[in-house]
Amino acid sequence: MKNPILEKHFSNIRDQLKLVLNTEKIHDSTNPIQLLYDNVLLIRNNGRVITDEDFTYRLELVLADTYKTLSLRIDSLLQNAKTLAFS
Repeated sequence: MKNPILEKHFSNIRDQLKLVLNTEKIHDSTNPIQLLYDNVLLIRNNGRVITDEDFTYRLELVLADTYKTLSLRIDSLLQNAKTLAFS
């Protein structure tokens, strides 16, 4: 990224995600926060110059994917809890 504003946004997002990962000591490659962090790094290291709109669009896709993953995990956990409660 050659745009200093995009670089700043990327740095802020990356640093916040890294802080969450370090604080929670999450070291699971299937963890949605880890996946989000990895995808943000992929956006940054793409090698192609991206615009503000492109960066935002890619970030929205990554966030939507992370939301879907979290929703599926929550549904699975709730189903497991119900199964255990009725057994």
